[in-house]
Amino acid sequence: VLVVEDEESVRSVVVALLRDEGYDVEEAADGVEALRVFEENPDQFGMVLTDIMMPNMGGIDLARCLRRMRPALPIVFTTGYTVSPTELQDECVLAKPYEIAQLFNVLEGLRAQP
Repeated sequence: VLVVEDEESVRSVVVALLRDEGYDVEEAADGVEALRVFEENPDQFGMVLTDIMMPNMGGIDLARCLRRMRPALPIVFTTGYTVSPTELQDECVLAKPYEIAQLFNVLEGLRAQP
């Protein structure tokens, strides 16, 4: 899992929880860093968990870049803001603050997809 979150405290908690559950995790503080990490080994990542609102490059622009390389890449968006229904209508969006059980349910569902 590539975790992309600009708030270091949130990112470190999510990364630690995912690792405790057995996920291999890489992290990035914004979309620009995430794109660099992803490009180094694009086949390494089974999914991406990204905040929508971040400096330098937000999650929506990051998703566009990543899906040019891997169109079927599962991406879960997180946000503390209201998202318009049409903006991400076919995407998985977790509203912050989310329960960790909710996050694991979403990730396990994506992991189970062919």
